[in-house]
Amino acid sequence: MIIEEYIKYLAEVLKCAVTGQQPSDMPPGIDEEKFIKFSSFHKVDNIVYMVIGDRLSQENRLRLESSYNRSVMVQATQQYYLERVESTFEDNGIDYLVLKGRELARLYPSEDMRQSSDFDIYIGRENAHKGKELMLELGFNIEAYSDTDDDHDEYIIDNFVMCELHRVLIQDNYPWQEECNKIPERLIPCEGTKHCYKMSYEDFYVYNLAHAAKHMKFSGVGIRVFLDQWLICKRLGDKIDWSKTEETLKRADLLDFDRHARGLYEYWFEGKEPSNPQLIKRMELYVAASGWVGTYNQHTATELAEQAGKTNSKAVAKLRKFIEIICEPYESMIGRYPILKTHRWMLPLCRIHRLFRAILFRRNVVKMVSNELDNADMDEGKRILNFKQTIGL
Repeated sequence: MIIEEYIKYLAEVLKCAVTGQQPSDMPPGIDEEKFIKFSSFHKVDNIVYMVIGDRLSQENRLRLESSYNRSVMVQATQQYYLERVESTFEDNGIDYLVLKGRELARLYPSEDMRQSSDFDIYIGRENAHKGKELMLELGFNIEAYSDTDDDHDEYIIDNFVMCELHRVLIQDNYPWQEECNKIPERLIPCEGTKHCYKMSYEDFYVYNLAHAAKHMKFSGVGIRVFLDQWLICKRLGDKIDWSKTEETLKRADLLDFDRHARGLYEYWFEGKEPSNPQLIKRMELYVAASGWVGTYNQHTATELAEQAGKTNSKAVAKLRKFIEIICEPYESMIGRYPILKTHRWMLPLCRIHRLFRAILFRRNVVKMVSNELDNADMDEGKRILNFKQTIGL
């Protein structure tokens, strides 16, 4: 399979889905069944069905139709529960902000074009406990919750509808974390509600770009994320103060990534010739190989190369990884040890406690991390790391 042909034709199909144009026939070098699997790998098979389903063989059309119907059902069910959660938060005085997929879906000609594995709502740290009580009252079950967690909580209902309640917008210790977590300070009340908020157009652009950068840096990200960013520009571009946005991107250290991401989606969806064709080609191939949210091998190889540094030693990489885990930043450690909020001097003691706890009770986790790095490809990791640094990550 020549992956360039598959990603280019997929980009054409996605572009036509949102513009109403008709795509060209599938190139002769593309295998129909492999193309369907490729579109599923990038979680856009529902869009492929909507655009070219009638051109496919009966077997493949029926396969995609089944996937499409399931996607429509999932999105409708998510929307139903999202509205129930919103109503409950309104009634109980919980300020909230709907994030990611459900908001991005509004930019598409039809909201069910934009598949989501869950729906995400920001409520802040102060509402986490009350949020849990309300979610349980609504019939959700807890998938992940901790009184000391400082990131997000996970809930599930009907065995397949997932909801994440976020305590912070981004917590990944990347350069853009601080800037993105200032966004809640300037949220805008939604008209006709008491407790629903939205981002400014500028913050919406920056936050979604940061979320894309997070996944790209961690393991990789697929074509759908670039379609999202292109649609933000197409649908909201005339409402965005770009000079203000550029200043925010500079502070978030995202200016270079934004420039390269823009070059890629303008190449795919607008046919613009890139200023750096060789780099855009590398981005295209990496995104094509990443699928929806990157791959395990991409992540572990990059992690190995980052931790090893110039040493090229897996032993050094493992040692640095364990030290990094134990010596989390103060802001992250507060979530695990609330006493640090008033007794910061105890940070070294808490890290020692964390070390002994890992040795005594988390040996399986220690072994798992060690095995992951042992099995990773150092050379591949260094190539990926160099590529990410080149595009501003």
